[in-house]
Order: sequence, then C-alpha cells, then structure tokens
Amino acid sequence: MQGEGSLGSPDTRPCFYKVMSPANYKLDELLIPSDFKEHIILRKEESDGMIVSGGGKWYVELIKDEEEGDIYIRNGWQEFAKHHSLGNLEFLLFHYNGDLSFDVTIFNKDGTEKTYQPN
Repeated sequence: MQGEGSLGSPDTRPCFYKVMSPANYKLDELLIPSDFKEHIILRKEESDGMIVSGGGKWYVELIKDEEEGDIYIRNGWQEFAKHHSLGNLEFLLFHYNGDLSFDVTIFNKDGTEKTYQPN
C-alpha cells in the first residue's frame, strides 16, 4: 500500500471518508466530496480508476457531472460494494494515490477494521 512507512511515519496522501447511511448510500455510485475534487484531474467526462481494498482490486469509472461539477465513482462501484457487503453505518476511508487510484479501508459499526478475502 502506498503511504505506508516506518512505524510512526504519517501517511500524507489526500484522503476522505464516507459513512454508509440510508441518506448517502447508493449501490450503483458514490459521490466524492466536493472539497476533495481539487485532487482529481479527469481528462474526459468518464475516466478509468481503481479501488484497492483487502488485497483485491476493482476497476471503476470516475464520472463528472458537467452541470453540477460533481464527481462520482460508478461502473465497478456496485461490484465493490457487493463484495464487501457494505452496510449501514460502516465507515470507509479513501486514500488517494493519484492517477485515479484509491486505497480503501473499511470499518465496521463498532470501529474495527473489516477483513476480506481478495477478489
């Protein structure tokens, strides 16, 4: 995983989190926070990206809504969400590696990290 260093070394990659709740949870897409958009450069309306979690990789598309300026993770997000059985009040921490690639750590409602078999 990028950003890992010796014990105590800070991870300086840009990051954001999402708490899965009925208000923001959609199986087919994930909205990237508006304040995080400055870190993402899309060369066209739809660009290929990647999510890495628990040793697995999921290929996704990052799509920009030209009217609103919002960026969504779509095509591939559904497979990621299903594989990880994402549920209400789970916490996802996204570290941005650049080049439309994210490392994602998922935490259960109780604050413990979820573990999975690679896809």
